[in-house]
Amino acid sequence: MTNKPDALIKKNNQLRQQLNPENNKFYSDFMVYVRTQSLEQDEYPMESQLLSILQDVIDAQTDGISAADYFGKNPAELGDEILQNLPRNFWSTVKDSALIILNFGFFALFPALVNPRQPIDFGSLLVTGCYLLVIITLAVRWAGKAQYNSKFERMNAVGRFFLLFLACSIAGLPAFASLVLLKTPLHATLTGWVGIAVILVADAVALIGYQLSDNRDLNKFFIPIVGVLSLLGILTRLPGLSGFITTKTGQVTLALTLLVIIVIWNVWTGVKFRRMGKKAESGSEA
Repeated sequence: MTNKPDALIKKNNQLRQQLNPENNKFYSDFMVYVRTQSLEQDEYPMESQLLSILQDVIDAQTDGISAADYFGKNPAELGDEILQNLPRNFWSTVKDSALIILNFGFFALFPALVNPRQPIDFGSLLVTGCYLLVIITLAVRWAGKAQYNSKFERMNAVGRFFLLFLACSIAGLPAFASLVLLKTPLHATLTGWVGIAVILVADAVALIGYQLSDNRDLNKFFIPIVGVLSLLGILTRLPGLSGFITTKTGQVTLALTLLVIIVIWNVWTGVKFRRMGKKAESGSEA
């Protein structure tokens, strides 16, 4: 038996459907808090603990006891106690951190490959990836703690959206500035057939990663944009078109093409996410 938490998470999702709305919200908030604060802990025993608590909450509900009464104390304090007793997994943390940086660098590489005349600064990608790792870690922790923040709970949906949008915008500015302004010695210009070979290898790696991924429903949203960017990168490196990209008309055409791709991709992913949300809601009501 492998200590993979996937089965535990799936069972947790199934059992939570037995909770009434009040208990479901109370336990779900507690579950989110524990998961977001356990980035260094071993995931399998953490999910085992959450599943055990969920089963106890279901048993208490059967006896007419609410989740709030069953917890009997501040749920955040109980979550902190659980986390203190969970084993830490150093190598899993390193692996997850490396994957975040590699995923960012990988997907940032495709837009950079479109223009064969533009050097790709791998050092800038690495620095930006490390920065985003820190921001993502802090954001995940903050999102969990916000579950029990009284000021955040009292805020309406518009206020929460504006606060999150403002925070993301401020946090994203240094990343954008790093990609545009930071220059390092670790750069290369991938022109001609060398660039085409790099694009094809990157596509092969992306396809393998997609096949091995546990989150295909989420990753499939990136398939169209990766495919289109790869096609553009190959076309701009072909002998007949490589010179066109250096002209003003070619650069304007490329910029407009990328803009159209971004707009279409955002609309498409928005529709897909909305359909997934409705499907998830209908599934939970079943």
